Amino acid sequence: MDIAILGSGESAIGAALLAHQNAHTVFVSDSGHIKPETRTLLNEHNIRFEESGHSIDIIGKADLVIKSPGIPRSASLIVELINSGVEVIGEIEYGYRHLDGYCIAITGSNGKSTVTNMIYQSLKHVGLNVCIGGNFGTSLCRLLTQDTQYDYFVLELSSFQLEDCFDFTPEISVLLNITPDHLDRYEYDIEKYAEAKFRILMNQGDDHLIIYNKDDSRIAARCKDLQVPRIGISMEHSSSQLAQHVDLATLPFYGIHNHFNALVAREVVYHLGFPKKDADQALM
Repeated sequence: MDIAILGSGESAIGAALLAHQNAHTVFVSDSGHIKPETRTLLNEHNIRFEESGHSIDIIGKADLVIKSPGIPRSASLIVELINSGVEVIGEIEYGYRHLDGYCIAITGSNGKSTVTNMIYQSLKHVGLNVCIGGNFGTSLCRLLTQDTQYDYFVLELSSFQLEDCFDFTPEISVLLNITPDHLDRYEYDIEKYAEAKFRILMNQGDDHLIIYNKDDSRIAARCKDLQVPRIGISMEHSSSQLAQHVDLATLPFYGIHNHFNALVAREVVYHLGFPKKDADQALM
């Protein structure tokens, strides 16, 4: 299979390395400059690349195009590729197609990194073979090229990454909040931005779980009619709810927002079958 990669950031190079590892013919194309260390990495793997422009005659012949999340699907090149019948996806979607593990995905306008790290640290504390990535540090595809084989993947996802997902189905989806952000990408329409976020839910069913902020009206409205197991957590009552399980004064963090974040992480640990006391100790 011929695969073209658009961009040369972390997600793009992760996808290129995974595609190369799977014996596909890979071509990396960046409209800007490629960092010297990235050029060295691509040369070490004998991956062809170009910079300062896109060769449509090469990219258009690809069986699959994987684009960086920073490139909108409305970009003229992407529209041209899609109209010509080329499949265009994102790095998260490509990684998911090669993923053999349990996936926990977190999105929201604010707090994604904190919650992603809390969940990761909690699952690590209870002894699971877990990794962290996505929009948080290491791309999913690069994680899949590593020698270590992980059982659990905790991924922070942006709306840009979710736009290019189609089959992606996390076992647990976490929706934190939706507030105005990146609206220039969405024609200054927050509903279009919200729809991108909601793509995290699009393939979930009876065997999955949604954890969401029930104080966020857009999220609550979307989740209430879904036929998917779900847990709503209130930001407003998070401190009093968390205080029923742990002594707040002994926690290594403070504030209503972090109490909410901790409840999310606790629910993930508990859902995976660990006793509540283990979930509480993980927070400590």
